[in-house]
Amino acid sequence: MPIPLPNLDDRTFDDLVAEGKRLIPGLAPSWTDHNPSDPGITLIELFACVTEMLLYRVDRIGDVNKLAFLRLLRGAPGLEEPTGPIDEALAAAIVALRTEQRAVTAADLERLARSFEGVARAHCVPEVDLESGAPDALAKGHLSLVVVPTATTSGYPFAPTDLLVRVKGNRDAPTPDGGLDARCLLATHLHLVPAKPRPLKLSATLHLYPEGSAQEVQEQAQREIERYLDPLLGGADGSGWSFGSDLQPSRFYALLDGLDGVDYVSALLLDLDGQQGSWTTKANELPQLAEGGLSLSIQRQGTRPGAES
Repeated sequence: MPIPLPNLDDRTFDDLVAEGKRLIPGLAPSWTDHNPSDPGITLIELFACVTEMLLYRVDRIGDVNKLAFLRLLRGAPGLEEPTGPIDEALAAAIVALRTEQRAVTAADLERLARSFEGVARAHCVPEVDLESGAPDALAKGHLSLVVVPTATTSGYPFAPTDLLVRVKGNRDAPTPDGGLDARCLLATHLHLVPAKPRPLKLSATLHLYPEGSAQEVQEQAQREIERYLDPLLGGADGSGWSFGSDLQPSRFYALLDGLDGVDYVSALLLDLDGQQGSWTTKANELPQLAEGGLSLSIQRQGTRPGAES
């Protein structure tokens, strides 16, 4: 709720003249002529007129005051003066104050990173220096930000160096669009890194219903697995593969079992960089289906219940 402004211009000319006349008996008892023709009354009216003008000015906020307030809101006296109406510039400055500028929490840093052109996703890992190559080592005062670019950025889905440099910026030489380094708290060491690909191979045996098409199931399985691992559209909720999430065979069992024409799945095996089993991916890792990494053995089963043999 805004603070109500006081009305300083609450005395009229008649009020000031009447109050001046009321003071005469106490200050000058011998002054008995209070008619407008009296020179003393003329002086009282003159002072009342000047006082009324001064009160009017005090109650008004001029352009000079507004300009000083605008500079205070912007926080940078070197900015160009507004060319349009000062009131519109003030309103725009007040609205700009609602824009998030500082990164205090990990969520703040991720939101600010996504505001840069070319950044689709960002994942912040506190107290870790991923640039050092030791994702499990505790690093006090360090923040690592994993950046995933948009599909139109060169090097998709892994951020190129020029994008990381532009988003990070330089605290000692801030850029016009405000790099993230200048928005972090003092004594914070910010590290921007691209997501790290982890080649994944999957082999499974699919048992089809008699009417199921082996070629269609093969193509659909390829599409669904690539979509599930997509850094922007994958994951369980379709918002991209979640950094640090579990990579378990059970998820792929459910995915392949839901394909049209598939009765059930058996003998599913995951191979991540030559290691078989299930894993929890690191904070900066994105599993990707390797080239030719999908191997499906398709077999026929009996008919669906109720279907003609």
